[in-house]
Amino acid sequence: YTVVDVVPDTDEWLAERRASVGASEVAAVMGLSPYNTALDVYKSKQGVDREFDPLLSFVGHASEPIMHEWLVKFSGLNLDLRPGFMARSVEYPFLHATFDRDAGDVMVQLKTVHQYPGHKWDEGVPTDIRVQVQAEMAVSGHQRALVVVWIGGREFRHFWEPRDDRFIEEHMLPALTKFWTDLEAGIAPAPATRIVTGK
Repeated sequence: YTVVDVVPDTDEWLAERRASVGASEVAAVMGLSPYNTALDVYKSKQGVDREFDPLLSFVGHASEPIMHEWLVKFSGLNLDLRPGFMARSVEYPFLHATFDRDAGDVMVQLKTVHQYPGHKWDEGVPTDIRVQVQAEMAVSGHQRALVVVWIGGREFRHFWEPRDDRFIEEHMLPALTKFWTDLEAGIAPAPATRIVTGK
């Protein structure tokens, strides 16, 4: 991968995000997101974004140092945590990822969740987040990822997510290739109802 040296939430950062599919958008492209559709992603690449709550972005970014400290002091994991960064795949330049932390042999994804949907993590990493970290590993080349979630401001959990080359090669990359080829040709994805998982 190549490192994309931009400051988050700036115009330059937004321009870079529009130039490829981000790991956090891959589940939507594949019809596996409970929040967005492939058409939402398509429109965003053309500068038409859905309404976004800046408070959610603020809370997510502001929570990262706390989760970082939890990993260092309380998780029991011996990690050498370094700042995260944005990177673009060399082999698949239509795919980029933003890593929250770099721990050498693994990349770390940090998530905050309200207490009410926190039950979705009871059986492990939810599908849309699993797809995200698989996309991140496709960019980084790592064989596993660490996902940390802070639920309701009270409970921390961490999960190891192994790389799934079969999913990446047979499902994710073909779906992304088709999406990006169609986008460049001006072919929009069909409108789709968002998938609703859980209660």
